[in-house]
Amino acid sequence: MWDNGICLAQRIVENRYILCIFELDGFFVEAIYSRRNNRVNAILPIADIPEWEGYVDQVLTNLLKLN
Repeated sequence: MWDNGICLAQRIVENRYILCIFELDGFFVEAIYSRRNNRVNAILPIADIPEWEGYVDQVLTNLLKLN
């Protein structure tokens, strides 16, 4: 995500993780990057955005059609 997106806001937690907010297709997600492991540990939707569930359902449906 860091290579293809723009981090809208970020903060360092316990000098171990970088939390960054990205926008993906009109939805906001939080990416948690581990400085220790040098990788993204998780990508999570920002809580309380009901449109996210519909978006995830649509993506999963499209993925299942490919298989």
